[in-house]
Amino acid sequence: ARDVGEELLSRGVKIPEQCSLIGGDDMGFVLSNGRRLTSVNYSKLLMGELAGKMLQEMVNSRGQVVNMNATVKVTIEPGATVGPAAIE
Repeated sequence: ARDVGEELLSRGVKIPEQCSLIGGDDMGFVLSNGRRLTSVNYSKLLMGELAGKMLQEMVNSRGQVVNMNATVKVTIEPGATVGPAAIE
């Protein structure tokens, strides 16, 4: 999202006035216009644990197709790259 934001800014697009931008992983990036990137955050530890359990289930299935899914709670880490219309 940071690279996309920088490209948009270089083309004269105003963030967030003309385009809202949300990144991932809550890295704390700040764009060249001084705005901190709004981002999605989630537990990397939980994601890793779930991935390990899924991998183990795949190994134990011995080649059988296993349908798996998981849900991880996410939060929005406020920054300054989302316009008011996107927040409402």
